[in-house]
Amino acid sequence: MLQDEFRELLARHARPDSSTAIEGVRICRTDRATAPEAAMSGTVLAIVAQGGKRLAMGDRLHDYGAGQYLVASVDLPVMGHATGPALAFGMTLEPAEIARMLAHKPRNTTARPGIAVSDATDELLDAVVRLLRLLGRPRDRAALAPLYKREILWRLLTGEQGDAVRQIGAGNRVTRAVRWIRENYPRPFRVAELAELADMSVPAFHRNFRLVTAMTPIQFQKNIRLQSARLLLANRPVDVTSVGYRVGYDSRPSSAGSTGACSARRPARIGQAGERISLVRRPRPCFPGTHGISKAGPDRDRRQRVLPGHDDVRGDGQSRPRRVDPDHPPRPGRGRQLRRHRRRLLLRRVGGDRRQGAQGPS
Repeated sequence: MLQDEFRELLARHARPDSSTAIEGVRICRTDRATAPEAAMSGTVLAIVAQGGKRLAMGDRLHDYGAGQYLVASVDLPVMGHATGPALAFGMTLEPAEIARMLAHKPRNTTARPGIAVSDATDELLDAVVRLLRLLGRPRDRAALAPLYKREILWRLLTGEQGDAVRQIGAGNRVTRAVRWIRENYPRPFRVAELAELADMSVPAFHRNFRLVTAMTPIQFQKNIRLQSARLLLANRPVDVTSVGYRVGYDSRPSSAGSTGACSARRPARIGQAGERISLVRRPRPCFPGTHGISKAGPDRDRRQRVLPGHDDVRGDGQSRPRRVDPDHPPRPGRGRQLRRHRRRLLLRRVGGDRRQGAQGPS
């Protein structure tokens, strides 16, 4: 009975944008299987009434279907999609509200996986159904919705995934490091510094960080950068260079390596009219009178855009290196010097042999 009413209420109040009249409550409906999409999980509760969903977090896969719920206790970069026609309930889990409910309980310091799946109990479904009924009762909504939300939180805290929900309100040493990376993802960091912030040894910090996020700290930072770049490019699809620098990419190798490791795609984005353009700009000058170029070279890298201060001698939109100043030629490398030295020695030896042959035996 509860499952049938739960499914009926979701189908009745579902909207195209998934929003509802109750703050923090969403109803998601899809009519077919969807392609995987990258997003940030947030701290949420999701209960499936029909169909199934799949969520990928790092190297872990989470499949959950009708009658099951998922708790995300840490805001993580994930890839998710519906495996078929699906109907689901979602509610944001507010850390401040959970912290108030845990005010008189000891602080939780044990790290738990950031995403967990369990079967929904009748008590949890009953509280969710009563909350959904308020969508058709505007007069009772303001007074009763906060009470039903607190009941849902209580059912979660006392249920199978109670430790994961406590992690949202009370936190632990790993979540402090996760929060720091989320707030400072454009900045480079050393893992030892994060371990010191979490008051843990480096091996213990690595082990617990992977337990919570299914990623290493560096992989987590790269995923956050890529997610942020996607959001910025959605609003400013042409200004790719500044977007790359805003999220922390300062060179082509770092951008290519990050994108290849996280999404198996080159660090290019689609601009206006489908134009493929690079996510990074040209390096700074490396010696007087010239501008440094990437290893690929300006003529082979056709996606590179011309930036202010660079030469576009043919007017075709391609950056090209400026001529070397003859008064300040680049100093040759060590290998080049050795080759020249060996060539001179060889020429001297050949020249000496010819002179001796011309003189003949005395």
